[in-house]
Amino acid sequence: MKKLLVLLTIILIVSGCSTSEDKLYCDSTITSNNLITKTSYDITHEGNDVKYVKIVYEYEEVIDETEDGVGTGTDGTTEDDDTKNDGIVDGKVGDAIDDVADAILDLAGIKVMYTNKLNEYDEIEGFTGIIDDNEQNKYKVTYEIDFTKISDDDLNKFDLDRDYDTLKKSLEDQDLTCK
Repeated sequence: MKKLLVLLTIILIVSGCSTSEDKLYCDSTITSNNLITKTSYDITHEGNDVKYVKIVYEYEEVIDETEDGVGTGTDGTTEDDDTKNDGIVDGKVGDAIDDVADAILDLAGIKVMYTNKLNEYDEIEGFTGIIDDNEQNKYKVTYEIDFTKISDDDLNKFDLDRDYDTLKKSLEDQDLTCK
């Protein structure tokens, strides 16, 4: 009989101490100027109180290696309409080079921006930032924010809210899909 009471007590204690944490996942993908931008938020909340957010920013420069620049199967110079012979490539090849250069500059600017932000956020309690992927045409940054440790002032730097409903609405208003 004693064993049964002890067992029932343990079951009641364990079942009464379980957490009611829920998760929400929000994401979006945008393609612009040969650059794919993926953003995702993994949100852990208990009721209407946000406890933890993991934000992942992924960038990938799209390089189409199936085209030769002019669609002729040649070396890409046959439709070059540069008649000035000034060393500047015009035509479809020049346009393709410009597109690649713009994407590279965009990706380089993104890398600089996140490096600066990670340096700025380095001393924030409750924040961890990691560069997960830093290749020539790919870049991935992960922010992890522990809402139980971060101050309200620091949380404002990330434009996040402790209130689950407010945070979800804000992300949906930014065209992220939440499920």
